[in-house]
Amino acid sequence: MIEVESGGDIHVQSVEEKPWRDKDLLWLLYIEHDLMQREVAALFGCHRRTVIEWCRRFDIKKPRQADTETRFWSKVNDGDHDECWEWTAALSSTGYGSIYFEGRYQNAQRVAYTLENGDPGDQMILHHCDNRKCVNPEHLYAGDASDNMQDMWDRERHPEPDAVGEKNPSAKLTDDEVREIKQKLADGIHPRQLAGEYGVHKTNIGEIGRENIWTHVEP
Repeated sequence: MIEVESGGDIHVQSVEEKPWRDKDLLWLLYIEHDLMQREVAALFGCHRRTVIEWCRRFDIKKPRQADTETRFWSKVNDGDHDECWEWTAALSSTGYGSIYFEGRYQNAQRVAYTLENGDPGDQMILHHCDNRKCVNPEHLYAGDASDNMQDMWDRERHPEPDAVGEKNPSAKLTDDEVREIKQKLADGIHPRQLAGEYGVHKTNIGEIGRENIWTHVEP
């Protein structure tokens, strides 16, 4: 049985000792009430992987998003809520997880944040844990360029004044990658596609194309 309070809080009662085995209840929560897998797991008091597994067994799927969530979290080595959940699939050249999502390649931590909290828009997705492979939503937060810079200073990863290009410890690209990006832009490839491929924001690609940054690198 599901009780929904006036404030929107949901309470679950099931005759099953393990409520995730209750197909009707699982369907009501996941499909009818449109909860996310982590929210269903929290109500049941079980691990997210348990919900994923029983949704698979019962063939309970949301259009598109359910398939995306299942595919995404199957590539994650998750654990307790306070631990780093490391991405186990493809990595970008800068060491971040990479996955094809909504028509383009994106950083895995951005997709994890989107699945849990919704699209962050133009904001960057930063780590509390400083682990580039980590996609635990509790270790991620949205911020802007100033937040990212402050994070680098807090972690003592700020650059030396004369550090240029790939010698700058905060650089997410190498000189060779920037050279490739400039050539691909010249060939007509869209900045959004390159942003996903190289694991940086599309604004960075645009700045490279306009020769506002990485000016020392020739195509």
